[in-house]
Amino acid sequence: ASAHYLVDRDGQVGQLVREGDVAFHTARALEPRYENAASIGIELLHRTGEPYPPAQLDALVQLLADVAGRLRVDTAHIRTHAEVVRPPGSKRDGADLDLAAIRRRVAERLVVARR
Repeated sequence: ASAHYLVDRDGQVGQLVREGDVAFHTARALEPRYENAASIGIELLHRTGEPYPPAQLDALVQLLADVAGRLRVDTAHIRTHAEVVRPPGSKRDGADLDLAAIRRRVAERLVVARR
């Protein structure tokens, strides 16, 4: 398994795979646009059931806004593993993340960046 980026609990972001290369971060995706070759994988160091530290969420939002802005990705396409794998429910990664709030924060950053 691999991912393009890893976001630590303290907000440190590391790039593990170049964006132009394929990272093997999803299992079988429900739709082709979420397959490994067509998506950017971001992993969060996190244990299910524990809260996400604010520094980690802030770094995630900043990273997502950067990637979405450069690659012109609509925030509706920001997904968790739990949302895109098949069979549904086979992965729980990100299921406890408030993705609606993350998408809103990313969209707000994109609006500010475009001004």
